[in-house]
Order: sequence, then C-alpha cells, then structure tokens
Amino acid sequence: MKRNSPGGLNERPCGPYHARGGLNDCQLALFYFSPLLGIFAEKLKYLFIAFTLLISFAQLAVADDNTRHDAVNKAAVHKAKSVVAGPGVKPPPFKPRSPTVYAGPGIKPPPFLDWSGAYLTGKLGLGISPLNGGIAGIGAGTNSQFGSIVIGIEAEIDGSNLRMMISPCSGGGTCDFRDRWSGIVQGRLGYALDRFLPFVTAGLTLGNINTSFNDISTGSITKAGISIGGGIEVDLGSRWSARGEYRYQDFGHIPCGTPCGAASNDLHVYDNVVLFGLSYRFAPGPMPPTPKETGRP
Repeated sequence: MKRNSPGGLNERPCGPYHARGGLNDCQLALFYFSPLLGIFAEKLKYLFIAFTLLISFAQLAVADDNTRHDAVNKAAVHKAKSVVAGPGVKPPPFKPRSPTVYAGPGIKPPPFLDWSGAYLTGKLGLGISPLNGGIAGIGAGTNSQFGSIVIGIEAEIDGSNLRMMISPCSGGGTCDFRDRWSGIVQGRLGYALDRFLPFVTAGLTLGNINTSFNDISTGSITKAGISIGGGIEVDLGSRWSARGEYRYQDFGHIPCGTPCGAASNDLHVYDNVVLFGLSYRFAPGPMPPTPKETGRP
C-alpha cells in the first residue's frame, strides 16, 4: 500500500510524506525548530543557575551576620549573669538564638530588617545589547512584607543615549534607532534574607524611539513594551540600600523607513540593561523583637 493513499494505514493529519528523509509536515517543523527550542532552554537554565547562586550568596552572608550577633550577645549575657550572681560565679553555657540569650537585663535581640514602606531611588546603567549606551533614572516605589515575602510596585523615568545601528538592505545603508527616554511601571517580588533582598521584576515600559536611515531622520515614535528582570538589594544602614539588577526591555517591531522593501522595514527593537542604584527608604527599619525572642509573654 502506498504512503498517504486515501484511507490507507499510513495516512496522517500532518500531510503527505516529503521526499526529504520521508518526513511529513509535523516532523519537518520539529526538525527545523528544535535547535531554537534548545537555545531557549539553555538560556533559561543559565538564568536559573544565576538566581540560585544569588540566593545562596545572600544566605551565607546572613548566616555570617547571625554568627557575629551571637558572639556579641554571648559576651553581654555572661557579663550580665556575673553581675547578678556575684563575682566568681560562672554563667550557664551559651545557646545561640535561644530565648534565654535575650532574657538578661538590658539585653536586646539583633533586629531583623523590615523592607516595608515607601522609598526613592536613583539608578545608573549600561545597555549591553543590541541597544548600546548609557542610562540614568530616578524613581519611587513601595514595599509590603509578609514574613519573608516582599511584594512591591515602583515607577521610574529614565533618560538615555541607547543606540542600535543595523544594515537591513542588501544594497547598503544603515538604519539607526535611538532610545532618548523611557518610563516604566513594574511589580517586584522578593524574598527577604534580613539585610539582603533577592527579587524579580515584571512590568510595562514606554519608550521614545527616534529612527533614521543613512543619517536622514525617518520619524519618532513613542512605543509601549514589556520589561522583565531581577537582582539583589542590600541594606547599608540608616535607611539606605544599594541594588544591582538586570532588565530586559522589548518594544516589538518599529519601522525604520528603509527604501528596500517592507520585509526589512519593521525591525525588532529590544535591549538588555544592567543597572546599579541607591535607595532611601521611608520605612520603619528594624523589626521589633517578638515575645519569643525577648523571653517575655
């Protein structure tokens, strides 16, 4: 029986078999697109590894900070017990992070940071591909903390000289995209590790893109897009904090005004940005000790 004959056993909903390798339409599609799926999966793997390493680093830093707090409290409690019990009396063994550690006179537990509240932030950064250049911005936001989970929203306005040059026409000529300013509103989800806050972001961005072809202006467009990213924020004390973050911005396809046909006129404009920022929080700061920590009911 011939392949794909009407009513035959080898009839498939994916169309007839082709001469190339005896594959049907579905199998050919999988053959051509599987490399792209592999690249996408590889990038997701590296992002997951980077975020896991980031959280591990923050956990180690918090553990080291807790060790230093325990050492200070140990000395303070021993001194307090000696004063109460009289000279020459040996205090009981020290137990890290035990409620009895904080039960001595005047002994307070080390505070844990509360990230809740409003803040102002300033940022500087670089576009690394395919839009290259510098970026600077100011913004404001607010956080709410629920246990270790921090949920927030922030808005930001940036000025930039981000630029991408590409030659879409086979006969020559250069298409020039320049991002002059952009605004962004995004949500933020973080996991508080005391003074360290790893986070991810997602939101909407609005950019002003100027286009030209062979140094002749072809237009200016304000285009909405999407933004996703992530990073880590570190408390510096006195309500100040520093952050580093990565942001991906995608403005979709924008016409350049090329004379070489519609196929090369609309070009995909997106960017990868690395940002460093400094924030001032109008937040309560350290969280008050719980009754369990103080040893009081």
